[in-house]
This record gives sequence, C-alpha cells and structure tokens, in this order.
Amino acid sequence: MYKNSLGVFLRSAGMALVLGVVSAMASSCGGNKENNEPEPVKESVEFTQTTVSIPIDGNGTVSLKVTPIDKLADVEVNVADEDVIDLDRTSDSEGYVFTMKARSLGSTTIVAVLGSSIAKCAVSVDPIAVTGISLNKTSIQLVVGATETLSAKVTPDNATSPSISWDSSDKEVATVDNGVVTAVSAGKATITAASSSFTAECVVEVKTIEAESLTLDVASKLLKVDESFIVNATILPEGTTYKNVEWIVDDPKVIKIEPFDAVESDNLVSAKVIALNAGNAKLTAVIKDIKATCSFSVKSKEIPATDPKIGDYYY
Repeated sequence: MYKNSLGVFLRSAGMALVLGVVSAMASSCGGNKENNEPEPVKESVEFTQTTVSIPIDGNGTVSLKVTPIDKLADVEVNVADEDVIDLDRTSDSEGYVFTMKARSLGSTTIVAVLGSSIAKCAVSVDPIAVTGISLNKTSIQLVVGATETLSAKVTPDNATSPSISWDSSDKEVATVDNGVVTAVSAGKATITAASSSFTAECVVEVKTIEAESLTLDVASKLLKVDESFIVNATILPEGTTYKNVEWIVDDPKVIKIEPFDAVESDNLVSAKVIALNAGNAKLTAVIKDIKATCSFSVKSKEIPATDPKIGDYYY
C-alpha cells in the first residue's frame, strides 16, 4: 500500500512539474509580445463630400480627412480640368479644407492621393438660373399708330442667361418688337415677356380717335378749263385714327378729283381739282357722317378779240 501511495505521489508531482513548465513558457511568450512595437496606422484620404456644385460666379468648399494627420504633407492633390475651377487649400486638425472658385461652366474632379489610398470629389460649375421676370407695366392704353416701350426685369440680376422673348396674343391689334409695342387696330391684346420658364404679361387696349369735324379751306372757286387747284380738308381732332376722306363731285364732266395725302402724320387731306369743261360743280368731302362742300365754277378759255401777234401769250 505504501508503494502504491508513493507511485501516485510521484505521478502527481510529475504532472505538476510539466504544468509548471508550460505555464512558465506561456508567461515568457506573453511578456515578449507586450514589448513589441504597435502596428502602424493605415494611411487613408477621404473627402467629406463626393460631389459639389457651385454657381458660375460663386465659391465652394470641401474637406479632406487625412489619416494619420502627420502624413498631411505627403498628400498629392490635383484638379482634372483647371479651366473650370481655381483651388486653394488650408490645413486643419483633420486634414485639408479646399476652397473652390468657379472659372467657367463645366465639371471637373479633385483627386487626392496618399500612398495607395485615393479620394475623389466631382465638382460641377452650374449656371445661375432665372427665377422670375416682371414688366414695368401690367396694362397700357394706346391709340392706333402709337407706340410704347415695355421694360422687363429678370431675377436674379446675375442670372447666367437672362434672354427675353416677346410675343403678342393678337398681332392684328398690337405687335411687339424687343419690348416696343405698336398699336395696329382697335381691340385688346396681351403682350408676353418670357425668360426660361417664367413669363410676365401686359394687357394692351388699343383705341381709335374718331373724327369730330371736317372743313375745307375754300367755299367756292372760279377756274378756267384745264386749270387746276388744290383743296385741303382739315380733320379734327388732331391724331384722328382714320382719315379716309371720300371726295364726291356732282358733275364729273365739269371737274375731276385726284386725292392725295401729302403728310400722313398731320390732320390734312388734300385733293387736286382739275377743270374739264365750262359749268358748275359741287365738291363734297365726307368722313364717316361728317360732310364739307365747296362750289366750283368753270369757264371756257377766252378767245383773243384780235389776231394774235408774235410775242403774245395766252392761257
């Protein structure tokens, strides 16, 4: 029994010794790991935004995070198309802050490289869009033949393409050319100014000025055959829209009429009276329901009482 107890004791002691050796080796290995240098931080660059849009006359910013920060000086930065933006940079606690200034419409890419890490930011320079349009007047009244200029304002003032197109809803009433409205005939028309998808309107009411009176500059006239005379008809008020005077001769064998309007902008309309044969005739000028008359007496050419001599003149 003693021998058996001794054997158990020896086997137990041997196991303890082995476990002790193993434990000592494990402790030794652990101690060496703690003395090793820490693993290096992985280098990387990353933009806070991958896309940025700026207006043609504006600026924009984007940040670049650099890891580790002590590698900041090793970061390479390039702009794919330098005609689109100017790029400035300043450093901060995390990396770089880039300020972009637009140079021309278009798009480009900012590329940052640190070791094997690459970061990209797409930049677009956009036009400044039109946001509205207005006219200096929303309604006007004109008489036929008159003109008025409308002015249009596009917002914002710095819109990239502030082009304006003009149109009239009824060109038989009023026309428009680059804002100049011309009254054509009585009625109403809407003038529209458009820029981009925005429009502004002005209602034009066109009126006529009606004749109120008509007078001739002579009441009677004596003519000889083949003689001519100018009769002037004055129409009031001045600026009467339609000056269509009708000339009526009660005896066209005595006189004939050749109407004309020497100056269309005044309030006079004229007619040339030509004596044809001896007799009497009445000339009537009519505009609408207004009339004016003039009497003409035509006599024959006088026949000389004596024989003509060299040097005599006859009319």
